[in-house]
Amino acid sequence: MLILSKIVYVFITPLTWLLIALIISVLAKRKRIKRVARISSLAIVLFFSNTFIYKEILRGWEIHAVSFESVNHHDVALVLGGMFEYDHSVDRISVRRGADRIWQALTLYNQKK
Repeated sequence: MLILSKIVYVFITPLTWLLIALIISVLAKRKRIKRVARISSLAIVLFFSNTFIYKEILRGWEIHAVSFESVNHHDVALVLGGMFEYDHSVDRISVRRGADRIWQALTLYNQKK
């Protein structure tokens, strides 16, 4: 399954599409195919290097925030990890950027949610 996922990943990566289009534009014998491959490679570069499009697509995947008041009571809370890491420079565990996860969970706990 791991190998299949890696193969699929290679074929859905825009860089692979770009390389295939460029190779076709060089190796194709017919002018029409060369032209379509060049236009395709230009479109791939413009589309996938456009940060506006990238950010708009990412915004579509985001889950909107919920206010503390609208959260119902639950018996169990699960705080996903990934926010703590070992900082070798000071020889201790550091929270870094993900600290809001634990603070939000503690706030909900204190509100008996």
